[in-house]
Amino acid sequence: MQQRIRNTLALLAVGAALGGGVAWLVQRRPSSDAEAPASALDAIPREALLVGTANLRTLKASPVGAPFFREGRQIQGAGKVVDLCGFDPIDALDEIALAVPPPSEGSELGLSAMGRVQADAFVTCATRVIEARGGQPVVTPVGSFRTVRDASAAAGQELAVREGGPVLLGSGSYLRAMIDSADRRTPSVRAISAHADAVRAAAGHAMRISLVLTPEHRRALSEELALDAAPGSPSAPTAILSAGIGVELGTDVSLHAVVTCESAPPCAALAERLRKARDAQVRNLEAHQSGMSALLERISLEQQGDTLQLRLRLPTEQTATLVERLLAFRAARMAAPDLLEPTPRRGAPAENGAPAPLPVPPSAEVIRPAGGEPPSPP
Repeated sequence: MQQRIRNTLALLAVGAALGGGVAWLVQRRPSSDAEAPASALDAIPREALLVGTANLRTLKASPVGAPFFREGRQIQGAGKVVDLCGFDPIDALDEIALAVPPPSEGSELGLSAMGRVQADAFVTCATRVIEARGGQPVVTPVGSFRTVRDASAAAGQELAVREGGPVLLGSGSYLRAMIDSADRRTPSVRAISAHADAVRAAAGHAMRISLVLTPEHRRALSEELALDAAPGSPSAPTAILSAGIGVELGTDVSLHAVVTCESAPPCAALAERLRKARDAQVRNLEAHQSGMSALLERISLEQQGDTLQLRLRLPTEQTATLVERLLAFRAARMAAPDLLEPTPRRGAPAENGAPAPLPVPPSAEVIRPAGGEPPSPP
């Protein structure tokens, strides 16, 4: 659970720093599930710890979101999506919701999407992707959905889809819980007012993230932080009750985050901790190289009693340039990580002052023919 809480808070921080970072669906607060129009949130179980939502139509039309939806997308180990499926499934989707499940549901995320969903086409596409990767696709009916998984893999993501939507991506028991929510056998997150209240406090409708920490989650976080904290240091994050992030896309890209604490003192401590973290990252060399330092410098923090507000506003053109730069920087890191990471000199002292061990030369690899002996040396 402790690792789960850490990952959840990290995801929230990344969302705040990058303006959501990922595409989320516009969240509406209905009077009841029965009266509400169909939404990707209908498949997110009510116990979700963190929920992110976005309007993909808005993102695709924005210079900021467009780079993430370019034509010619590829799936690692399978090739171009259009070549495999005859269409790109993301083009058929208008709304998306992502959830971090509670610790009892494991470490996998859950994703739900709505749009112009033709179930047969999605099932065929998922089957071809698995086959292209050398796997064994299996299609299974579950409730009103059909699931597609790779039977040759011990564990992994499954796709579930029904005609007209939603399309679900998850694994194990959490995917089954999402199907139950979509089929209205169990309540969805739309029945939980705490998540709706968290995002309502934050301005912005193009992208939204809500985090609600229960007393159990806060106790686990407190125990984890106590192991690493210096004696007498404040444990402000353990006093967080909820947080909401909203992003608006227009002439400017604006981000507004609202954090609610148990009381004013821990909220002040959290604000100070975030200011120090922001200032440290602004001076970071990698932040300058990627362009993130310019974004971080514009983040303002304001504490008002038991509430902390974070705001960021950038011109859309400047934000789009930053997104392109971040994507290029990420691609460069993935393509040549050794060029960006410092390499210890041969025999150079290690951090503790002791001589670093010399690199071990690669061992000779022997290729054996199937069922045979290794080849004789020439």
